[in-house]
Amino acid sequence: MTARRWLTIAQAADYAEVSPKTIRTKIAEGHLPGYQPKGLRGVRIDADDLEAWVVGPGRIPSAHLAGRQPARWRRRDPDYLDRKAAWHEEAARKLRAEAASLRQPGAMLAAYQAAVR
Repeated sequence: MTARRWLTIAQAADYAEVSPKTIRTKIAEGHLPGYQPKGLRGVRIDADDLEAWVVGPGRIPSAHLAGRQPARWRRRDPDYLDRKAAWHEEAARKLRAEAASLRQPGAMLAAYQAAVR
C-alpha cells in the first residue's frame, strides 16, 4: 500500500488549472472527496482522487496531463484577435469623430452646457 499524497486546496487548484473556489465547491457538492488528515490543518485532497476527477469520464484531460501547454480560449478562437482589432478601430473612430466635433467653434461650450443640464 502506498502512502497518500496530500494536496492543499491551492495546490489542487493549481494542478487542475481551476480556482480554489471551484475545488471547494466540488468538495461541497461531493464530486471531489476532501479529507482532514490527523495532524494537518485544513482540508486536503488526495492527489489520486484529484487526478481521477480531472481526467474523469466525459472530461477533456488537462493540458499538463496530456504533456502539452494549456491553450486559453482566446488562443483557441481563431477570430478573437480580428474581433478585438475591429472593436478597437471602432472605438478609435468614435473618439476621433467626437474630438473633431469638439474642435468646431462653440462646440465645447455647447457640450458643457448639455452635460450640466
